[in-house]
Amino acid sequence: MSMYNAESQHYSETRHPTLYLCDGDVVLAAARSPTATILFRVDKVYLARSVNEMYDGVPRVQLADDADDLARLLAALYDPTSLSLERLNPDTPILMTGVMKLAVKYEIDAVRTLIVKHIEADWPQTLEDWDAYQAERGAAAQAYNESKDKKFKGKYFDEVYPEPVAAIRFALEFDVPSILPAAWYQLATTDAKVHLDYDTIRRQPSLRLFSAPCSAKARWKLLQTDASLLTITMFGKAKLEDYMKVAEHILRNSALACESSQRCEQSGFKKAREFLALYGTPADPLYGIKQILTSGLWDTDMCTECIAYKHKQLQRARRTIWEALPEDFQLPSWEMTEAASE
Repeated sequence: MSMYNAESQHYSETRHPTLYLCDGDVVLAAARSPTATILFRVDKVYLARSVNEMYDGVPRVQLADDADDLARLLAALYDPTSLSLERLNPDTPILMTGVMKLAVKYEIDAVRTLIVKHIEADWPQTLEDWDAYQAERGAAAQAYNESKDKKFKGKYFDEVYPEPVAAIRFALEFDVPSILPAAWYQLATTDAKVHLDYDTIRRQPSLRLFSAPCSAKARWKLLQTDASLLTITMFGKAKLEDYMKVAEHILRNSALACESSQRCEQSGFKKAREFLALYGTPADPLYGIKQILTSGLWDTDMCTECIAYKHKQLQRARRTIWEALPEDFQLPSWEMTEAASE
């Protein structure tokens, strides 16, 4: 007698409502709990497993996999849109972890690639894409602040943009290095003193009153479970603080062809102090320099030579910062990451 007797007391076997196909040629059984098993009848062509039992006239395979994860995987084989992958969803890495484990385990590259491409699209991989991402967040924050219910597209602001800790853990587990520089930069520029743990806030929405509503959030408690990730984050934050000092130095220095050294020096010192006060805690050199380049030099008393010189130097520094992010967070270079994805 089979040990999978649906008639046994306190034990149930249930056919999956959409993945028990009448023309399937193999039945998969996965436990949802110690006393409940879900049955899937699907096409054997997708599977490469030996079977030693029959069920409903076809081979039956007993799997140790979670039934809900298996359901998502099989549904994706028949209909990739069933994964319901939502752009910029902060929960995507967590929701897709179980499916990814099975896709990797059974070498189902189509599903793995689908999930990876979606998550890669959520995180910029060029400085230009990062600027576009930040501009989109800025526009969304403005719309959020102007809304009567203080929501954006029916959700709280932190629910419509990706969260870095879950993304980093996902990328490290499933070898998706392309998203790590941007995700780690966002994490390093998020202030743990101001922004409460993301999951804690979602469980207790009233806590949003004590946390900046339109800024990035992070799953700090999840980060604390891995000392190595925390160490890398702190190392990266220190590098970003160094970049702020580089930008400050550029703002303070005058061009060799300066037309009014004393006036430009005073104006440069003032702008440097302003720069550090606005963007130094936590250090966010990419955003800070971008703001200075956009509108922060021409409103000074500096001569045109100094403005042109500092503008060029700050642009160069900003590009250098982006290119150095992999090294700053102990990751493969941009070139290695791009080669691996081809």
